[in-house]
Amino acid sequence: MQRPKVSVALITYNHANYIREAVQGILDQRGDIDMEVVLGDDQSTDDTVERVKGLFSETGVKLRVLPTDRKWGMLGNWHRTIVACIGDYVALLEGDDAWADPYKLMDQITLLDTDMGLTGCFTDARLIDSQSNDLERIYVDPRAGRLEGSEFFAKDHNIIPTCTAVLRRDKIPDIFPAEYWKSPFADWIVHALLMAQGDYAFIDRQTGRYRVTDVGVWNSMDDERKLRSKEIALRLICSLAPTQLREKCRNAIRDSIHRQLYQSREKRRLSLYLRHWVRLKLA
Repeated sequence: MQRPKVSVALITYNHANYIREAVQGILDQRGDIDMEVVLGDDQSTDDTVERVKGLFSETGVKLRVLPTDRKWGMLGNWHRTIVACIGDYVALLEGDDAWADPYKLMDQITLLDTDMGLTGCFTDARLIDSQSNDLERIYVDPRAGRLEGSEFFAKDHNIIPTCTAVLRRDKIPDIFPAEYWKSPFADWIVHALLMAQGDYAFIDRQTGRYRVTDVGVWNSMDDERKLRSKEIALRLICSLAPTQLREKCRNAIRDSIHRQLYQSREKRRLSLYLRHWVRLKLA
């Protein structure tokens, strides 16, 4: 099979209500780009897969649908979809998000083609609600045009909107490490694997639409569970970081514990507060 320039990893689960927007954003891409779409659906109980097939029929875009004969779970479905991609680059897109800029792929690929030291590229994204209305919230803070490992591994949260990321395929391992399979999140760990090998470029414009709903993995968590999950992810990411950056990771872990300490104090949960206080002293 001839290698396309870019593979779109379209990752879905019960996204029938939103998938038309996601597919339309793919079809709207301009430029002479050899593209394939790899659909990884985690055995949706709605008609997501059938809708995707129908939307791509007679478009000329190459669509590969991965088998849906078993339930993979979030981590398994992310992994199998990404490693099935054979393009020079992998563009990530979950089925409830969408692309909003017809030059997104062309500009990101051009940037990556001209700087082989980059392992990925991302942009800002607009936040939208379940009805596709814009939310007055910022996703990516104003920043310079490059995200270096020294900054990425110092953060106590993932600043990269998944729906805007384009990754260099030859930097993605076919077998993901054990840390990935222990993580509460898929995207943060994947970025850590690539950021350990090089920098990401940043394009300061909103090329994606990231949907905030109550049913997603992250948005369905309460605040306490979110902070706990972040700390788990940070500890796993720290083990993936280059040796010279691990102290920055440890500082991020301390920041995460401090946030949990503050939260438990605000909720007047004394025993939990004391536990976090001890952990912070030992961190």
